[in-house]
Amino acid sequence: MEQLFNLYTSTLASSYVSGSGVAVVTSAAGLPAAGTYTLTVLDAGTGAVIVVLRVASRVGTTLAVTAEGPDANAAAASVVKGGILSAASVSELLAEMVQVGALSTMPVSANKGAIFLATDSLIDKFVFNGSVWVPYLGNLVIAPPVIADFPTGVIGANATRTIWKNQGGAGGGVVLAGTSSNDNTDNAILQLAALPATPYTVRMRFNMTSFPLTKSEHVGMVLRNSGSGKFITFGPFYVGPAYPFGSTNLLVINQYNDEHSSPAGTVYAQSWISQLSKYGVFDLQISDDGTTRTYGVFADGQNPVSITESDTNFITADQFGFVVAPFDNVCQMSIVSVEVS
Repeated sequence: MEQLFNLYTSTLASSYVSGSGVAVVTSAAGLPAAGTYTLTVLDAGTGAVIVVLRVASRVGTTLAVTAEGPDANAAAASVVKGGILSAASVSELLAEMVQVGALSTMPVSANKGAIFLATDSLIDKFVFNGSVWVPYLGNLVIAPPVIADFPTGVIGANATRTIWKNQGGAGGGVVLAGTSSNDNTDNAILQLAALPATPYTVRMRFNMTSFPLTKSEHVGMVLRNSGSGKFITFGPFYVGPAYPFGSTNLLVINQYNDEHSSPAGTVYAQSWISQLSKYGVFDLQISDDGTTRTYGVFADGQNPVSITESDTNFITADQFGFVVAPFDNVCQMSIVSVEVS
């Protein structure tokens, strides 16, 4: 990685021989410990530039170098200054500003403002803030989940969880998918974590990445009571063309007595045409202030459309997470962000 620093001045401890690949300085104080950078070697008497050196590595005061431009010998005690923005260093900085590759190849560190675009991740981009890589969805800073955060699996007897993984690796988003041998019951697949004490807000951004052949598919957020096994789901419900009323897309809040049952009740069902927020995902939120449970859906990322109920309606939740409910084929959801506050 190209290193940026100011006001380094030293001298050559011994003469530099053109083409030797090695320069030894009197002091390395102020030089980066690693990375690439550029130094200039000046005539001690006239101040004229003798040679511009690109440093590839350093061990103590010994530098592995190549000349940038014409190479030339330089006597011991010649002045060495850095760092400078040479043509090679600017070229390297530009190359590092936007990098593309598998998530596993994202460098540990980079210059502030550098961008990494992962080719195998659900996340659009990562921007280095000077300390860590910050994940973005469009212009939104997000919080990608990892599967270790949701360790409890609850699966109906007719369902099979086929995918539960970090997409591209930890920090790249999570994929949950499953199939069912029954089009009505015992088909829920849940991944759960402990729910924080009230007041809390849980916000999830995800997409449904499969669609029904004939019957229905349902994915979304879930609240569950671990004692009774009852749970509430909040998310898209695709109703397929097999039903007499035709294909319908719904946003629902469903109540289930357990993972073996069909929904015991639907609190809310709203038809919609545009499935996504402006960032290309479902953007849903559940909050609880200790008295009222509020369900919200975002279109613009900032102002949710909400409905409320008592936070003891149907269940008093102590778990939250994701649900997929396949009715007649594969059902899959891709989760890019889970924010808990």
